Amino acid sequence: MPCEYRAAAPVIKYSESLKDTQKIKAGESLVLSVNIVGTPTPKTSWWFKGTEIKSGLDVSVEGDVVTFSRLMVKNTTGDVTGKYKVVAENSVGSDSAEFDVIILGQFTIVSFNHLVVYWTFLAGSTEYRHTLIFAARCDA
Repeated sequence: MPCEYRAAAPVIKYSESLKDTQKIKAGESLVLSVNIVGTPTPKTSWWFKGTEIKSGLDVSVEGDVVTFSRLMVKNTTGDVTGKYKVVAENSVGSDSAEFDVIILGQFTIVSFNHLVVYWTFLAGSTEYRHTLIFAARCDA
């Protein structure tokens, strides 16, 4: 009996625990792993703040090309807090999944003419979030 080829859109599956916000202590590694099925073999990409993530110094995107993909960010800091997205695409269709990540115990500084400092930390099982805003003032 000959094998029958059936095309199938990608499907991304992952641990139930990844459905909750991932809370990582500053300096630890963030690891997001998914399983992917689809025929033909899907192309997989990871995204953060609208930019595709590529492997680099503290970031690696790994997988076995066929069924598995993993994003790892080492030495996390507050600037990696946010929503991560994995996308799997083939000629039949696509699937995606999003993961929320918060880095705890780390300052994040944003803005140009004023300073906004956000930080989150754990005390026992209680999570505390703080924000300070410092406005720059120049008198001419």
